[in-house]
Amino acid sequence: MNLEELSETVKKDIEDQSLEILEETASRIVVIGGWGARAHLGEGHHRYTLDVDGVTDEGTLGELRGTVYLYGF
Repeated sequence: MNLEELSETVKKDIEDQSLEILEETASRIVVIGGWGARAHLGEGHHRYTLDVDGVTDEGTLGELRGTVYLYGF
């Protein structure tokens, strides 16, 4: 399914969940991907994203495991 096909309600729910993850982890990761572009571009960025991408060191990764869903880890 194309992200643009989702209803605004579903997009807002996904965005709210992503913001909760960011509030929980942003001080321990470098945010990249869609949310990183959004932070960089500010109000000029209007695309939705389905996930939060970030990088961190191995120790912090261990701390985050079990706190948030880590795809592939």
